[in-house]
Amino acid sequence: MRYGPPRVGAVGRDLPLARARLAFYLLLASLYVASLTWGMTTSYHVSVLLYSNTLIDGGTRVSREVVSALRGYVADLVYLGDGYAAAHSAGFVFWSTAASALARALGLGGGYLYVEHLRVLNALAAVAGVLAVIYVERLALLYVDGWRALLVAGAYATGLGWVYSSMAYSQSFSAPFTAAGLYYLARWIRRRGTRDAVASLLALSVAATSDHTLVLLGSAALALALLGSRGARSLAKALALYLVPLSAAALYYWLVVGVPMTTQMVYAQQLGVAPLDLGRVLRELSLAELVFGLRKGLLVTSPALAVQLLLAVPSLARPGRPRGELLLAYSTLLTLLVAYSSWYDWHGGLSYGPRVLLSALPLTVPLLSVPLSQSRPLEYLTAALSAVR
Repeated sequence: MRYGPPRVGAVGRDLPLARARLAFYLLLASLYVASLTWGMTTSYHVSVLLYSNTLIDGGTRVSREVVSALRGYVADLVYLGDGYAAAHSAGFVFWSTAASALARALGLGGGYLYVEHLRVLNALAAVAGVLAVIYVERLALLYVDGWRALLVAGAYATGLGWVYSSMAYSQSFSAPFTAAGLYYLARWIRRRGTRDAVASLLALSVAATSDHTLVLLGSAALALALLGSRGARSLAKALALYLVPLSAAALYYWLVVGVPMTTQMVYAQQLGVAPLDLGRVLRELSLAELVFGLRKGLLVTSPALAVQLLLAVPSLARPGRPRGELLLAYSTLLTLLVAYSSWYDWHGGLSYGPRVLLSALPLTVPLLSVPLSQSRPLEYLTAALSAVR
């Protein structure tokens, strides 16, 4: 069987498929919205919302008095000498601030625990989750037909994407931009369209503002764009498209907080630990826990996608158009897994997961889609694993 979708663009002409897609997305949105009750008031969320409201009120630090009064609720704050700031990425602070501003505009209160603001933040995460699934399906359509693309979208939606699209974390907001960036990158590889390159670089840059590890993926996309550029002007445009959003976020955070992009490094240092330690990957087998661990491994949280790390290997050896894209997805995914498993986990366990995997999860879409185009039994296996999850 040949690679690629037999009927690209046939979604709109296939009435049964159109009905199935409508039912799928209605059910998906309903489940995500109903799951907003999962967004319990955690220290992670109270900390970022407290800091967001401080920014809205014109401040840049949370006072010691407020932190002392909320002791036990705001552990995810970092002391910077003249007060506290959120121990979160610039991108997540932005989305949190947007949620608080929207909550205030709607007349919602919240007090110090900002429960109403958290519901708005979780609602934004649910919207981001649905958008991620939409782009996952679009990405899959570049490799398989409409029904199989819907199966891939279902496999993604029933895994990690379900949980962390109703409980806002920084990765909840990076995932849709990762999926969109990969989709436009794959289209650019096929068509060499300028708009696709622009959309891909911008999306991956925005994704990296919430999860800075995604700079690895963005760098790979940027390298491809630079190799495909013609002349110094095109090179400069490609660099600017990727660097401007990241630079703007870094500059803003530097002016407001005093550190570029994230306070997590400072937070780890105050805890007396090394935030990044590649030696842990071999010394403590943290990578194995991140992929195979029973408590938070990818195999448990998204089994239909995890098995593709093995099932996609034969496709890497076959010549054809998707081979380069598969190699890019596979190598980037493995690199990100190593990077994530090198993080120190102050919550217990060897690896920092499983939510860290959400940002990189769209990379599994090509690894699942291409084998699906060649194997009917794999379709049944994917459906079964998605249903079990």
